[in-house]
Amino acid sequence: MLAVVDTAVVALDDTFLRVDAVVFRTRSEIADDTELLGALVRHRAYGHDYASPFDPDSPSLSRIRHGRWWLWGLGPDQFVPCTADEARTTLTRWATEQDWSDSGSVVSDTAWGGLAEVFGWFESETSLYRLVDPGTAHEHNYGFVIGACGFHEFVAIDRANHLVRLVVATDD
Repeated sequence: MLAVVDTAVVALDDTFLRVDAVVFRTRSEIADDTELLGALVRHRAYGHDYASPFDPDSPSLSRIRHGRWWLWGLGPDQFVPCTADEARTTLTRWATEQDWSDSGSVVSDTAWGGLAEVFGWFESETSLYRLVDPGTAHEHNYGFVIGACGFHEFVAIDRANHLVRLVVATDD
């Protein structure tokens, strides 16, 4: 139903912040977004804890964890529609409003260039969703260390090109 066709990482300079993207190709006969979101959550590549950058060939991909949560606590109903502007605002705040020890630290032009590419994905998609935080009741045993500066997940569906982009902004 879904196959990984590309991955990308946008690192925010010398911080622990990064945006991981996994691009999936989908079959055209998938009827609706809920079905696509369900297929995504069931896909092996979704079982990534984000404690390290994504490697689609890693044997450590889990069927029990995603981000800071147990995978069993996540499903299509955890995603809500959002706009490209909402996603862009969320990631801009996440990238710039951190409590850095070095108050002079700023996001470089290179990092902004990478984020601009991510923002472009949000603009060009048919549907855009964000993951609603399922709460601490669903957090796994080391989930508290993932996304200490924020965990923001978006799913961008591009029906014209049969693509689904999973975009996760987090830290490790």
